[in-house]
Amino acid sequence: MKEVNIRKMSWEDVPQVAILEKQCFSMPWSEESLRDSLQLGYSIFLVAEMPDLEMEENVFDIPSDGKKQDNKSKIVGYIGMYRGMDEGDITNIAVFSEFRRQGIGAKLITEMIDCGKQLSITKINLEVRISNSNAVYLYEKLGFEKCGVRKNFYQKPLEDAIVMCKNI
Repeated sequence: MKEVNIRKMSWEDVPQVAILEKQCFSMPWSEESLRDSLQLGYSIFLVAEMPDLEMEENVFDIPSDGKKQDNKSKIVGYIGMYRGMDEGDITNIAVFSEFRRQGIGAKLITEMIDCGKQLSITKINLEVRISNSNAVYLYEKLGFEKCGVRKNFYQKPLEDAIVMCKNI
């Protein structure tokens, strides 16, 4: 696997992250939603990038503003978390399908846990589709435990979410 760097998400990353959202989720966050969330004082967003990576043209869609993205983008994944008091809630984690099963998701989560510790967060929560067994396996491998179910949490398709928690 090529080297993966994890860093804070910047405004310039938003278009690429929005494309990633479209590839990964049935109800993706828009560029506007990502920008709004990025500027919140209680949010943390990280991106995974690979130096000198050339991604294939077909990975990218044309965003709503009509501007074509640079096909030498280095962003391969991202994670977001909101914090409240001493808890963090992971909002989203996504990795381009071409780069999955290479440890990038685990690295993003591990870095987010480290960020949480620096902010005196003691517990991290997340929701995952009940059918997403690969993600559940990853979260359990990283020490998350099933701590509840949210009925009909997801739309398109309608599905329950497993709530997973980790004390850090």
